[in-house]
Amino acid sequence: MQPATRVLQSTSGVLAAGTCALILVTAWADAKVQPAIAASTVPALTAAQKKQVRGWIKDLGSRQYVRRQQAQTKLLTTGWPALPWLLQAQRDPHPERRFRARQLAREIQHRRLHREFQHLGLQPENAINLDLAMISIARIVDPLVDDASLTRQLDQLANRVRKLLGPNVSLEKVPPAQAVAMIQQVLFQQHGFTGAKAEYDHPRNSSLEKVLQTRKGLPILLSHVVVAVADRLDWPFVGVPVPGRYMVKYDGSQAPAGTPKKDILLDPFGGGKILTLEQLLEIVPSLDPETALTPSPRRETVVRMLRNLEADYMAIGNLEQAEQTARYLGLVDR
Repeated sequence: MQPATRVLQSTSGVLAAGTCALILVTAWADAKVQPAIAASTVPALTAAQKKQVRGWIKDLGSRQYVRRQQAQTKLLTTGWPALPWLLQAQRDPHPERRFRARQLAREIQHRRLHREFQHLGLQPENAINLDLAMISIARIVDPLVDDASLTRQLDQLANRVRKLLGPNVSLEKVPPAQAVAMIQQVLFQQHGFTGAKAEYDHPRNSSLEKVLQTRKGLPILLSHVVVAVADRLDWPFVGVPVPGRYMVKYDGSQAPAGTPKKDILLDPFGGGKILTLEQLLEIVPSLDPETALTPSPRRETVVRMLRNLEADYMAIGNLEQAEQTARYLGLVDR
């Protein structure tokens, strides 16, 4: 899928409700780069702080301009920990409070995502963490994604593979065919990961959180669930950028000594089937094996994921989310 052309600019939001203007300025281009912050590292609010946040949200609907502005500033300063209450306040019956809560929630979300993708875009190729990139992309779909939960689920899948191998097996000596068979059994046979053939263009199919929940997703997300699990086992599975049908392979060049050095290609969208080159050419007749089966660079992988999500938002008519995703794409695609 080809994304729509986007003009990427620094942005300032000028938001108004009736005669009251709410001005939130975010200088994306000049923002100081900071390391991405995992949700699990954000301090939980104390009972007193939660009470303060609820009070500030209530004040967003105050008739006093100064009080509204003070509440807005306090909530922006609190940032991410205030987000669940702001999202809840979007259903508040008071229109002013509802409007301001919605705009503040968007601003807090965009500030964090901008920081994460900016940090990601400045990383050298070999330092890009695809797990964290997938989590940040999932946060575009749902801002309350739990980083620790997603990491834990990937860890659990890897642990199930270890358990299946038995206690006395050395992971680094597992032959390629056995490693592939173990991945197939746990991810595709036991857990049923497969392609999202219905509603293929839905944004949830680009979200690691939703893919782990539903066991369905786009080819690239399914492939990198495989890669994430294999990485935890120190097995050399890599994503391969097959046009229109991203896949994954066991990289035979990194196979243990004394085992076959042949690549093994898997089609996660097709339920984890092993494909020969002939079978692959039946799916993608115009394929150039010399380029399509080369491991995908990490940056290009993230770019492709973001382009998919942008196109998905365009397909369902959510132009605002498509535009925001395009901005994050511009931070990574350097």
